[in-house]
Amino acid sequence: MLCNIAPQVVWGNIAPNLCEVTLHRKLREVTLHRKLREVTLHRKLREVTLHRKLREVTLHRKLREVTLHRKLREVTLHRKLREVTLHHKLAEVMLHHKLREVTLQRLFSTSRRPLETLWDGTKKMEYLCGDKDTTFDDATERTYKPSMQFWEDELKTLYGIVDPPRRKTFWY
Repeated sequence: MLCNIAPQVVWGNIAPNLCEVTLHRKLREVTLHRKLREVTLHRKLREVTLHRKLREVTLHRKLREVTLHRKLREVTLHRKLREVTLHHKLAEVMLHHKLREVTLQRLFSTSRRPLETLWDGTKKMEYLCGDKDTTFDDATERTYKPSMQFWEDELKTLYGIVDPPRRKTFWY
């Protein structure tokens, strides 16, 4: 029983009102207790929501960092690939120049040329040179020296031809 007033103390209408007041106070306390519990639960829910949002933001930042790290790694790999490609191209060019030099050396060296036969059937090296004959080395030294220029440039330098620089023309 919620009303704890003894029946002997009842003077008129005081006891029932006191009982109602006590019930009203207890009801108000229960309501306040429920509201307090709701406020506490609401705060806890808000904290959990904020914690989740913070975790989402943290995960989003980590994801962005991972994405940036991957992009940086891709750019680094692309640069390394470009460097390797440039090294390969440089090696090809150097190999091409080396091959060209070796080819020119083989063309103009006498020791590696196969023996040629002359019109009378004798081998070229077995032919006895007379005083009017010119040796192969002397002939190549006097007539042609290999260089790295194009043949047009070699002719220009041989005959002393100078091209005036062309005027730049602009097409509009």
